[in-house]
Amino acid sequence: MARNTPSTSVKRAPVAIIVACISVSCAPSQAKHDAHALTEAVIRFRSSPNRDRPRLAHAVIGAKCVGDVCEARDVCAKSIGSTSRGLRLKVEVEQAIARVKKDGGEALQDERAAELRGELMAKLAEAERLLVDGVTTMPACEEKLGALKAKYTF
Repeated sequence: MARNTPSTSVKRAPVAIIVACISVSCAPSQAKHDAHALTEAVIRFRSSPNRDRPRLAHAVIGAKCVGDVCEARDVCAKSIGSTSRGLRLKVEVEQAIARVKKDGGEALQDERAAELRGELMAKLAEAERLLVDGVTTMPACEEKLGALKAKYTF
C-alpha cells in the first residue's frame, strides 16, 4: 500500500488544481453560454430579411436562460414577438390583396367588398401597431444585451 508522503501530495496538488479549475472556474458558465446564444439569435433575427424573421423569432422567444439572461430574453422576446406578429399580419394582408388582384378585382364588386376592406384595414392597422411596438421596444433589448456582453465579456 502506497503511503501518502509529502512528496506524493505535492505531486498530486497541481493535478487537483487543474481539475478544479477546469470543472469550476475555467469552464464557461451556463449564463455566459445562454447570453451568447441569445445575442446571436437576436443578431440573426435583426439581420435577416423580413420574410425570414417570423421563423427566426422562435430562437429568441424560446431561448434557454438562467439568471439575468432570462430578463434580457424576456425584454427581447417582447420586441421580436411584436415585430414577428406584425410581419405575419402584413403578409396576410398582402396575400389577400394579391388574390383580389388575381381575380381582377371581382371579389370586391359583391356585397362582401366593404366587409373585406374593413377586415384588411383592421389587420393592417394591427400589423402597424405591432411593428411600431417592436421598433420602440428594441432599444431596451439592445441595452440588456449590451449589459450581458459587458458582464460576460464576449
